[in-house]
Amino acid sequence: MSRSAHERVAIALGHLDTLREHLAAGPLSEQLVFDAVCMRLSAAIEEVSEIDGPLLEKAFGDDWKLIKATRNAIAHGYEFVDSVLIGDTIVTDLATFETGLRRLDSELGG
Repeated sequence: MSRSAHERVAIALGHLDTLREHLAAGPLSEQLVFDAVCMRLSAAIEEVSEIDGPLLEKAFGDDWKLIKATRNAIAHGYEFVDSVLIGDTIVTDLATFETGLRRLDSELGG
């Protein structure tokens, strides 16, 4: 059974909630925290990547390409993922990603 766009957004938001729990458990400089944060960020992006392209473009604009590139960097080059880059992403871009998800959820009737 395929998930609806609304379900995918809810799952992605759940991943972000768990990501924040990992950050609360310790600094990103701890390998276990870093790995857990990367996994949840990648999983959140991957979940919403299955939503129809025009909906994603509307919710995230040109940022969607950068968001997807972040997921690809984590998934395909894990041993080379820069902790500074992930840290900057968490600090500067996570709230914007979540805002886009909530906007998308609202448009989907959530």
